Amino acid sequence: MVRLVALILLAAGSLAAQAIDGTALLIRIRQHVRESIVDVPNYTCLETMDRTTTGPKGHEEFRERLRVEVLVADHKELFAWPGSTDFADADFGNSMVDWIDAGAIGTGNFWTDLHNVFVASGTSVSYAGLAGVDKSLYRFDFHVPSLSSRYILSIAGKTATTAYSGSFWVDRNSLDLVRLDTRAEDIPPDLDCREESTSATYGRVSLGGKERLLASASELEIVDRNSYRSHNAVVFTGCRHYGAVSSLSFDDRPASSTTREGARKELKLPADVTLALKMDGPITMEESAAGDEIVAVLDKPVKSGDILLAKGTRVLGRIRRLERYSRARQFGSPGAMTMVALEFYAVDSREGLIRFKARLTGPVAMATERISRLRGPEFTTGEEGLDIVDDGASSGVGRFRVPGKNLRLARGFRTLWKTE
Repeated sequence: MVRLVALILLAAGSLAAQAIDGTALLIRIRQHVRESIVDVPNYTCLETMDRTTTGPKGHEEFRERLRVEVLVADHKELFAWPGSTDFADADFGNSMVDWIDAGAIGTGNFWTDLHNVFVASGTSVSYAGLAGVDKSLYRFDFHVPSLSSRYILSIAGKTATTAYSGSFWVDRNSLDLVRLDTRAEDIPPDLDCREESTSATYGRVSLGGKERLLASASELEIVDRNSYRSHNAVVFTGCRHYGAVSSLSFDDRPASSTTREGARKELKLPADVTLALKMDGPITMEESAAGDEIVAVLDKPVKSGDILLAKGTRVLGRIRRLERYSRARQFGSPGAMTMVALEFYAVDSREGLIRFKARLTGPVAMATERISRLRGPEFTTGEEGLDIVDDGASSGVGRFRVPGKNLRLARGFRTLWKTE
């Protein structure tokens, strides 16, 4: 009996020697994370979002892929279309929410979340033990009360700051942050949101000659009061130091900057010029995304005043919307369809870029009559032409519907535009 007790006491002493001082460990981790996020130079990343909405029964009702460039400068996140330097705040002016119709979208993965948990006061943190299959991670749980919170939810035009809780996981060897999960708490009842949660993973990227801790991917999920679930899966790629303002040129022909800039100032595409365009590459739901730059070619030559554009001249544009709706009754379509929005803004001529604004004019689909014994005569869209929803007369962005779930606009897809 004495020997047995002695063995138990020895085992307990061994475990006590291996016990982890959570407070001391947290101090080391906070210092390690702070060193990664202070004095970070301005940088940009390409942000690709796959956004879906499912109904109460789990059926997907909406899907969109969106690509934007995010600039992290002075601890703020600014957004622009890929290839553009026209960055704007997520909340004001050329807001990112103006680019989308439905689904969830979020910010804060780059600096705000890390600052709130590892730098700002008011966050209570407790050690929760070892995690991972091989126990290679430290886990901590945290809580931020509403008085100290900067956690903002914006749903259908209503905004509220809520308390939030979560967990984070740290590599035992490097003390690098691996994952950070958060969930909103005490959501106001007048906000159409029952649940909100985010999960972000982190890795190291070389910026300004130093390894920095940056978000590599994140997921956001919002469940409303009617059990509709909006999910946004984000991947961050191509993160790089952002220095002086740079421009993206589609012209690979050598020319002096003085000549090209002078030509750009003089050349103008007047109003009421018809541009018959053929896509130079396909657009698909699987590979393309809103925000992608696209190229079309003139299907017919254009002559207007001193401007002469040959057939085959390249015209630059961008996909502005690419949204699939499984049941699109709000758009007058009983079945699945994809909403496509395109914008063309410049001709890539030998003399330089000739910018313009245009509206989508066709080719317009002709309505065909189909007889239905159940509901009487019914007019549906014919196979030829576009089912135009908005010609973009004020915005320069033309929107049209494509029936079916599997969108593919093949190379050579034709559109007609008239300059404004």
